[in-house]
Amino acid sequence: MTEAPCPDNSRASAEPFAEEFLTVREGAALLRISEGSIRRYLTLKKLRWFKVGSRTLLIRSDVLGLVREV
Repeated sequence: MTEAPCPDNSRASAEPFAEEFLTVREGAALLRISEGSIRRYLTLKKLRWFKVGSRTLLIRSDVLGLVREV
């Protein structure tokens, strides 16, 4: 019995994680504001963030949520 070929899902399974988080630079570019403004939102606790090594990662939906607040 031969198995039917299945599509390569390795890339599809990794993509959701790549799109969920943004760097400060990516978040600033997405909103077309300065990185300093993003960092100010971090200080004001308007955005959740995570440190991974030396990188600060933001949650994409939180960044987009800032648009609704302003």
